[in-house]
This record gives sequence, C-alpha cells and structure tokens, in this order.
Amino acid sequence: MKKIVSILLAASCMLAAAALLPGCNRQEEYTLKWYFPGNPTKTDNKEVYAAASNMIKEKLGFGVEFIPFELGSYSEKMKMIISSGEDFDICWTSPNFNDYKLNVANEAFFPLDGLLETTPDLKNLLSDDIWDATRVQGEIYGVPTQQIMARSLAVITPKMFYDRYGDLLTKADNFEELGGYLAACTQEKPNYAHLNISWGDMLLSYHMEEIIGQKLPGAVYVTDDRNNIKVFNQYDTEWFENVMKTRAQWTQNGYTINALPSSQSVKNTEYDIPIVFNTYKPGLASETNYSYDIAIEQVGPAYLTTSGVTATLNAISATSKHPEEAIKLMEYINTDPEINNLLVYGIEDKHYVKVDENTIKTIDEEGFANFNWVLGNTFNLYVKEGVEADCWDKTKELNDNATPSCLLGFSADITPIALEATNCASVVQEYYSTLEAGIGDTDALIAEMREKFKTAGADKIIEELQRQVDEWVKNNR
Repeated sequence: MKKIVSILLAASCMLAAAALLPGCNRQEEYTLKWYFPGNPTKTDNKEVYAAASNMIKEKLGFGVEFIPFELGSYSEKMKMIISSGEDFDICWTSPNFNDYKLNVANEAFFPLDGLLETTPDLKNLLSDDIWDATRVQGEIYGVPTQQIMARSLAVITPKMFYDRYGDLLTKADNFEELGGYLAACTQEKPNYAHLNISWGDMLLSYHMEEIIGQKLPGAVYVTDDRNNIKVFNQYDTEWFENVMKTRAQWTQNGYTINALPSSQSVKNTEYDIPIVFNTYKPGLASETNYSYDIAIEQVGPAYLTTSGVTATLNAISATSKHPEEAIKLMEYINTDPEINNLLVYGIEDKHYVKVDENTIKTIDEEGFANFNWVLGNTFNLYVKEGVEADCWDKTKELNDNATPSCLLGFSADITPIALEATNCASVVQEYYSTLEAGIGDTDALIAEMREKFKTAGADKIIEELQRQVDEWVKNNR
C-alpha cells in the first residue's frame, strides 16, 4: 500500500512539475490568430503557414494561425470581425485599409507602450520619432513595418524617351517645367503622349503635407518651425492654381490622354503614359509592371511624415487573450530573417532558390508569395534577382536621412469637424476630376470651388486643425 501511495505521490509531483514547463500542460496550449492582406487561394499556403507556425512554436512555445484575405475585401472583412467582438490576436492596419485611427477611436486595438518595454529588440528597431508617429491620443497602438517610410516624388518614364530627352526632365525644377519633356514626347509620337497625375501626390514636392487626407482642406509646410506651424487650405494656394492651369494647357497642347479620342490610346506601350508620378524608393523599377524599360528620377527632398510611418502596421486586438505573447511574436518576426523570409517567399528550393547569400530566384510564385510590406521587416529579406543587391540598405538610408516633418507624430481628431469634412469632400468630388483632367474653364472652376469650400465649412476645418496643432506643440515641447 505504501508503495502504491509513493508511486501516486511521485506521479502527482511529476505532473505538477510538468505544468511549469512550456508546452507540457495541454490546458495551456494555445494558438494566436493573425489576420492580414494576402492571397487566400495560393496553392501552398497551408504548407508554408504550418512550417512558420512550427518554427514559432519551437521558439516561443505557441502556434500561430495565419489568415490572409484579399486586399480588396480586407477592410470590409476586418470591419465585420472587429464589430462582432471575435477573439483574435493581431491584424494588419493602415490609414486606407482597416483604418488605424478609426479602430483606435473605437477601442479595437490594445495599447502597446507597456508591452514594448518587454520586447527591447523590437522597440529598439525604430527611433523614438517613428514610434511617436504611431501615437494616437498619446499611446502607441501599432508596430510599423520596416519598409520605405520616407516620402519623395518619383517621375517614371519610358527609357526610350528618357534616353533622348532626359535632360529636359532632369533640368525641370518644378511641375510646370515638365511641359518641355512632354512636348518632345508628343512631337516624336503625336496623339500618344499621355500623363498620369494626382496633384495630391505632389504636395511634398512643394514642401507641403496634408493633415486629414490629400483631398481635404488642411495642410502645412513641412519645413515650418516646430513652434510656428501654420495650417492653411492648400486649395487656396498659388501653387494649386499654377498646377491646374498648367494641366489645362497641357491638355490643350495634346500632351494628355484627356485631349485624345480613346481609339488613339495605345495601352501598355511606351506611348501610353510618358510620365507617371509615384512615391520614390530604391528598387522601384523592379516592382513596376510595364512591358517596356523605364527610367526613374527622384524629384525633391525626402521627408519623414506621419502618413509615411503609419502606411503599414500590425496591431494587437483589444480582444486578444494573449497580448504579451502577441508582442513577442511581432518582435520575433521583425528581428529574425529566417521566419520573415519564410512568410514572404515560402520554402527554399520549392518556391525559390538562392542565387547568392542575399539574392533569390523565384521558382513558383503561383504556389506561394506574400506582400513584403505586410509582415515583419523588409530589411531582413532577400532581394529578388534583378533588384539591386543593396536595395534594402538604400531604403533604410533614405528613411534615416529623410527630413522629419514639423508634424511628425501629430494625429488630428476630426470628430469636431466631421460634418465640415464630409461637406468639403463633396465639393472636392464635384470639381477634382474636371480640374485634374485639365478641361473646362480653370479660373471659373477654381473660383466656384473655393466659394463652395467656404459654404461647406473649410475655414472651420482650418481653424480647428490649427487649434489642435498648437495644443500638440505645447504638449510636446
């Protein structure tokens, strides 16, 4: 009897000890759930995500269920998941998809300041300026993806035109002077010189930064002194008039697609769009989908802005039962190249092969591939064959050397001006496409637009944004 009791006591002790060891107590086993934009129909998703989960479990003691949604439907699906109160742990967020600030306002995300103190390797990856840019009402709610954060303008053009007329492009000091380049393209190939432009994308080339969106009134000069920041309506500036008038003149000259019959358009050829504007970043040429060789010029200085930092983040759900583990998971994926490359490129020798230590050649993208700007840290990734070997080093250097905007870290609260913002958005919708196309009476359209802005409450928006900026400066001296 004593022997049986001894055996039972020993067994009990062993079970108790096992309960203290990671992974030994089945009641403590759990799997984190991470939602993000990707392709849910990829052939080898299951195999890659299982491999990643096993690697994470070996390292951290828990598994992960990776759940991709198509980018186009991502926001709507996350809206339903969050509103339902579902238990999950991490989701990708941005200003334009699964709205970061809106989710914070709705208390959908877990505050991270305290958690980041437990993951120093993650916290130290980014400067205080970058972490501060993610703050909403003083708290950090998202972990930025290490990628291109600096913002500067890129002019993309067919190499065949650039080789002949590139001097006209490089000598242009402003938007208006690009007309000489377009004229040369049009002269060589009449009726095909087109232009793809969103004037809002060009704000930074004029040292301006929008506050509540490219199309809504409210901007500052990024070079303003931090103690003397002036908010203004970008639609009331001389720059806006000049760009719109220049755009109209180009249409009259036949430089743009709006001036041509649709039957004359030659899609996906060198003649389709001689100039495209985009955000500049190293390696951009390799990411474009043109069927012809292109040249890229960086225009103007690079600035570090709040919108650039918050363009892609991952947040911990307020419903997560394991926020401490979730932040450790993000630290692991952001600092370990092996797991990061697995999640982006798949399995070596099945989805890619190494060309050299840092370069890979894709074997089967149909089987697996993820956006490199969604999960983890692009600076830890391999580069694909054909991309400059030092692409990530140059990107990091661009981020590090970018001039911080005077508004870096500021986050506007649109609640007091929600009605006015809605009204002004309607005004922009009424006039924006016509002005940007360069058609109609530009002077008359701008005058009408400005008058309607006043009725819609643009002045109240500027006044409220100025009040918030002044308060933010006062509290962050």
